Amino acid sequence: MMEKNAFEDARGKFTGKLALFLVMITVAILFGTISMLYMLGPGKESLQIPGIFYLNTLLLILSSVLFHMGWVKGEEGGLKLLQPGIWIGILFLFSQVYGWYLLYTQGFGMVGSGQKVAYLYVLTGLHAIHLVAGLIFMAWVRKRLKHQGVSHLESAVFFWHFLGVLWVFLLVAMWTNA
Repeated sequence: MMEKNAFEDARGKFTGKLALFLVMITVAILFGTISMLYMLGPGKESLQIPGIFYLNTLLLILSSVLFHMGWVKGEEGGLKLLQPGIWIGILFLFSQVYGWYLLYTQGFGMVGSGQKVAYLYVLTGLHAIHLVAGLIFMAWVRKRLKHQGVSHLESAVFFWHFLGVLWVFLLVAMWTNA
């Protein structure tokens, strides 16, 4: 079996990073479009954003810090930091579901509560789906980290930071247009 030369290895890393960049641009356009519909749509519902959504922001920041520190430490000490970051990401998802429950108890269900509320569920639900993808990516990288180095860790951390920034954007959009 032939070994990869340095050029092929660099080309593969570039291709992977380019693909991730294109995915993030696509996701940003998707969320930007739905956010504009949320902010400019005809919905007149007045709702209070659940406080747990603000706590979620702190959870994402903490997980981003852990993932970033794991990336900086690399293979040697990074494994110890990636696992708690993954668990905090999972906690974010559970607290997100609790936030939806709080909205529901305020009388704002997914159906029949108006366009603005529907867009809020769509935005936060899509973010949760992308967060699950980010957690799967991070868990896969963590598993490979033991055996094959840190080649994908940078991309996984970058994607996670992107999801954190996206959440802050969504929270500001929800807060200013609630």
